[in-house]
Amino acid sequence: MSEDDDVIPEVPPEGHNAVWMSIETTRIAIENASIGMAVLDPATGIFLEVNQALCDFLRRDRQTLRGIEWQTLTHPDDLPADQRKVDLLREGRIDSFTSRKRYVLPDGGVVWGDLSLAGVRDAGGALTVVIAQIVDATEAVEARRALATSEKRYRLLAENAADFLMETDTQGVVQWVSPAVEGVLGWTPEDLLGDLPLKVVCPESADRFFENQELLNDGQMAEDRVKVVAKDGSCRWVEILARPVVDGSGVVSSQLSAWRDITAEVNTEELLRTSEERYRLLAENASDLVFLGNPDWTLAWISPSVARILGWDPSALVGSDVVGDLLHPDDFGNIPVPVGADVGQAMAYEARFRCQDGSYRWMSVTARTLFDEAGSVMGIAGSARDISGEVAARQALELTSSRLQATLNSMIDPLVVLEAVRDENGSIVDFLHVEANDAAGRHTHRSREELIGRRMSEIVPGQEESGLFDLYRHVIETGERWSVNAVPYADEMQGGDLRMFDMSGVKVGDAICVTFRDVTEREKAASTLAASEAQFRLLAENASDVVLEHRKVIQWVSNALTDTLGWRPEQWVGHSLAEFVHADDVGSLDFTGMIFGAAESVKGETFRVANAEGDYRWMSTRATAIRDDDGNVVGGVVGLRDVHEEVLTAQRLAASEELFRTAVSSAPIGVLLTDRDGRPSITNEAISTITQRDSAWLRDHRLHELVHPDELPRIQKLREQFLDGSRSTFSDQVRLIRADGSTAWTKVAAVRLHPRDSDSAFLLLQVEDVTAEREAQEALAFQAFHDSLTGLQNRSWIMQMLAQDLQDAKILRKNVGVLFIDLDNFKVVNDSLGHIAGDQVLTEVSRRIAGCLHPRERLGRFGGDEFVVIVPEIDDVMDVERTAERIDAAIRQDFEIQGHRIVPTGSIGIAVSDGSSTADGLLRDTDAALFQAKSAGRGRWHFFDQEMHARAIDRLTLESEIRRGLDAGEFFAVYQPVVRLRDRSVIGYEALVRWQHPVRGLVSPADFLPVAEESGLIVGLGQQVLDQVCATLRDRHDLGPISVNVSAVQLASRDWAQGLLRTLDAYSVKPEQVVVEVTETAVLSQLDSTGEDLFNLRDLGVGVHVDDFGTGFSSISLLRDLPVTGLKLDRSFVQSLTSDDSQANALSAGVVGLAHGLHLRGIAEGIETEQQWATLLAQGWEYGQGYLFGRPEPLPDR
Repeated sequence: MSEDDDVIPEVPPEGHNAVWMSIETTRIAIENASIGMAVLDPATGIFLEVNQALCDFLRRDRQTLRGIEWQTLTHPDDLPADQRKVDLLREGRIDSFTSRKRYVLPDGGVVWGDLSLAGVRDAGGALTVVIAQIVDATEAVEARRALATSEKRYRLLAENAADFLMETDTQGVVQWVSPAVEGVLGWTPEDLLGDLPLKVVCPESADRFFENQELLNDGQMAEDRVKVVAKDGSCRWVEILARPVVDGSGVVSSQLSAWRDITAEVNTEELLRTSEERYRLLAENASDLVFLGNPDWTLAWISPSVARILGWDPSALVGSDVVGDLLHPDDFGNIPVPVGADVGQAMAYEARFRCQDGSYRWMSVTARTLFDEAGSVMGIAGSARDISGEVAARQALELTSSRLQATLNSMIDPLVVLEAVRDENGSIVDFLHVEANDAAGRHTHRSREELIGRRMSEIVPGQEESGLFDLYRHVIETGERWSVNAVPYADEMQGGDLRMFDMSGVKVGDAICVTFRDVTEREKAASTLAASEAQFRLLAENASDVVLEHRKVIQWVSNALTDTLGWRPEQWVGHSLAEFVHADDVGSLDFTGMIFGAAESVKGETFRVANAEGDYRWMSTRATAIRDDDGNVVGGVVGLRDVHEEVLTAQRLAASEELFRTAVSSAPIGVLLTDRDGRPSITNEAISTITQRDSAWLRDHRLHELVHPDELPRIQKLREQFLDGSRSTFSDQVRLIRADGSTAWTKVAAVRLHPRDSDSAFLLLQVEDVTAEREAQEALAFQAFHDSLTGLQNRSWIMQMLAQDLQDAKILRKNVGVLFIDLDNFKVVNDSLGHIAGDQVLTEVSRRIAGCLHPRERLGRFGGDEFVVIVPEIDDVMDVERTAERIDAAIRQDFEIQGHRIVPTGSIGIAVSDGSSTADGLLRDTDAALFQAKSAGRGRWHFFDQEMHARAIDRLTLESEIRRGLDAGEFFAVYQPVVRLRDRSVIGYEALVRWQHPVRGLVSPADFLPVAEESGLIVGLGQQVLDQVCATLRDRHDLGPISVNVSAVQLASRDWAQGLLRTLDAYSVKPEQVVVEVTETAVLSQLDSTGEDLFNLRDLGVGVHVDDFGTGFSSISLLRDLPVTGLKLDRSFVQSLTSDDSQANALSAGVVGLAHGLHLRGIAEGIETEQQWATLLAQGWEYGQGYLFGRPEPLPDR
């Protein structure tokens, strides 16, 4: 039977009549009460009447509270305790009770209330009503929590403070002390409680302690430092801050004091006093001057040593301006003035101070500004040392140095003094310029001052490689004098110009004094003379010449030629040159005869000459005649130059060019070599095939004539970049125009060639025809956004365009309309006429919709029999409705397929965007509207509204709760009996599912089963019911077969039949104990995949019944094609039965006849009256079920 039949009836109200009479008598008193009051049903706990104060407290209106059980408002944690007291009240063991508990508000919040509950009983002691009074206790609870938190915080603060606190009475007896006393003095609080604090106060501090006690009793605060005794006997200093505690009448009731350990501070102060005394003694007895100045620079104190150094009485100087009175006028500028960050830093200077006798002495002064804790200047402290002797010696040294420096600067030759720089092991690692004359500065292109202080490695890089470093170190280590001539030096300041110097050095302490003289011009002259002599000698020895006499016989050969070819001179002399030339090249020697004629000098050809190893080398020649004084030719000189490698390179180049031409001509891709003008000089057959032009045409035209017009600007820019050298390579797709005018897509790789021996640049292009690949990519791109059946745009395109249209609409402040179209009963066409017919319907419908749309309206196939139309930038909702009218009219036109006349219709869901709409959200809204259109009768359109949105949210919420309920085990099976009609004996049961929701209570199957099927959760739900049924059959062998319902969603799931058999096996249930009930529509939708499974189940003994028979489309064919063992007459037929002949009676009689004829078990559903039972029994129905025989409920005991 259908789950829609099993609706839970409401509780009849008649049982509350007496209660309502009692309520009416107290209604006025309750309504006017200032606290929350209510009257409750004692049996159910339902609110029968509430006043406004209670509604305000619970944040609910009166209508909502009436009919609600009090348990649903109570916080779950407080419910058990209240339930126990209510049970005692109902049992008569108590008449009333009070409690403080939490109530749950609609938004999930919680309030506290003081509940007073009292029962009202009749004369017989029966509880008639319960009166509840509720006072808002939220503020009281929160105040108590805050007080407890505050007390806890202050207690923790006192108990965990580093100092300890003490409370004493007016007599000084300790009443309380914090635990910190043990950390400070070692005493525990218990050691001090009930005793006087004098137990820990040292005797010398006792009198002050009593004085402070009197101040506190007079209501005054007291503060003191006291010496106390720790538990270990040691003495410590504490600082006590005490104040009186006054009661409400102003009388001192106790004293509270805080004790802080200041032993470390006292000890520090004592050390500071001792330190100050030591420093004063040190200052007064110092040999140098020590002074203190006031902030205005007047003298506050000065050490007695001033009398010995300057002859002044210290006391006479105190208060005077020492700087202004005693400083030499010329030395005022020596005193630094601290500024900014330097304030507070030590300042040092040297100056002359006037003695008591009028003379001056040089003093070295160091001073520092003093600041107090607030950062204000307190004064100046410093010291001064007599340096008059040092200054005199320094001045004498400067005079001597200036004289010596003048002497050095008068020298023409450079002179430097280099001091050794040593590492931690004492080894010399470099030399430092400590002195130099002006000539040395000019030599290094630096001033003398720039040179002094710099290392030798900075001035003369590569000193170690030149050997100078080792020479200098040798002089330092041995003390030997040293000199060397013509030392090279590369002058980096003059572009690396090489200079030559004669140098000498002598040790001076741990330094070396070096002088050097520039002898570059001298060395150049000597070098030039030697080079000239060597050049003439080498010219003669290395010329590759052969001297011939007038008979062309070799008379002399040069050493260079003998070295090149390996023949000794005597092997040449007396022989003809032709004897050494390759036989194929002898004809090239004709040029030698020309010089014995009129020619003076002749350039010969290139030929091969044999070497001593039996090989040949390529030589080029030039011959010159030798004449005597009379001008007669007496011989000749033949110059032979070895060009063997050049000839071989030229040969290899020629072979390479030939190989290149062969490779180009046979390459599978097009190749062109173009000049700067873009005219090809080399092409191959492949490029001719791609462009449909022969090589002659290509060489006569420029490259841009092949390029597609749309590509020309880009290609022209690339050509300019190649020509100016800013680009050398290029790789990209380029469209070319073939001779027949068609377009060829090519992949072009170009590289710029610039031969080393040429000013010209060339461009080598490789061209690959990728037209087929491009067309394939475009086809794939088309398929990515188009439906292959209808040619319409697909789901991906719809989502992208809708998102873009919504974004544009926000900018333009307009809306977007979306129509979601679903063909009605399309599955019937598919299942009855086949998928080919279905495809024809889809194609025709898509054509019709496209034909009725305006140009700006977009159409796409969303999937299956679903289409989406987007109407962008609408001004009025009527625009979308007019679009829906056109679409509906276009679809409704009939047409014929496979001999069948089809009149298609479509249901349309419509949604219009707002400023916050998204593509997914808008399509979800149209889907909800489509569902409403189909529910209203199909073949119509429906606009989405907020109520529909709320229903969709409810459905989503219900789906989530079903999912949770499955995990929590809230679903259970109930059983409705199937009876034999003649004697009404039970022959089996149908298992139906129920849901006990923790908040909603018992939920009707009509509410949750459709959601479970749409979401697919019906699969898991069906499995749970099957598990419960099999567990029951395992334990109850007295039951007949039990039927379980299987939905279309379950039938569509993979291996559902195998899963059923695995469950039967797991519970050891025989197949004949279970019947599977399926609807006609469910079986038809999965006929191809389900038929075999049903046959297998039937063969194993599982019963297969068709549920709701007579409501589908192909009932007879279903009974013929599937292994059906029974059918169930739909309740709609049973409800229409009458006592006389009617159409419903005839149909019912016909179905039972069909069942008998096919040997099927026939069961009539929904029998509720005796008249229906009698009619069905008379028609021949053997079995039935309905409320007349029993409602769905748990199975009875055995």
